[in-house]
Amino acid sequence: MSDQEAGTQKPMEVADPTYDPSALKLTAGELAQLQDWRQKNLAGHFALTLSLDRHLLERAYEYAARQGMTLPDLVADVLLHLINEKRG
Repeated sequence: MSDQEAGTQKPMEVADPTYDPSALKLTAGELAQLQDWRQKNLAGHFALTLSLDRHLLERAYEYAARQGMTLPDLVADVLLHLINEKRG
């Protein structure tokens, strides 16, 4: 009997590039609560959207793993470096 059949699926790691959980639609109340939170907590912040080539993303995961980091840690380090470089 497989793990799935037994109902004991192994948890996926956050840094797994193949992990694609299904999204649940928010209720109207949850959406309103999220929008309120965003307005209160993100004032003065900027949104950033990144688009990466699949091959580059795979290489970034591999590099982060070799450095003992997660991909989010690597991205955060790179962004902080770019911000500090820009400030001069």
